Amino acid sequence: MVRIKYFNYHLSVDLPTLPSRLNTAPRFRTLKEIDVLQDLHSPAVTDASSEAHRHAYNAAFHLLDLSWHWDPVTFAAIHRYGRAGLKSWVEREQAHLLRAYDVDFLVNAVESTKARCLAAYEHHATRQGSARRAA
Repeated sequence: MVRIKYFNYHLSVDLPTLPSRLNTAPRFRTLKEIDVLQDLHSPAVTDASSEAHRHAYNAAFHLLDLSWHWDPVTFAAIHRYGRAGLKSWVEREQAHLLRAYDVDFLVNAVESTKARCLAAYEHHATRQGSARRAA
């Protein structure tokens, strides 16, 4: 039996339309889910601070040995809801992990590791800025 270790996918806006009898498009339960999915396709506004947070999340995923990666658009859609956005994303996109871990445990692990990564990044940036001013 072949075992799939990683499965990456991309949701495209230009999905082909199927005949109505074959249309198996997902039905969304809440307006919030529709809002989040629409946000995934809108251009993301990025600044240095939000990019630092996104890179800190991606570093945290790597340190926790999670094969997750957030691009700027995905990050913008999730980050605007804070911890609730991360929790919702884990429940929706990484539901298989909930068989082994509590969602709050995963969110706490990611958030605390992200905070350490962000602090290390800010410390490094501060030292680099001080060195440039001294030169």
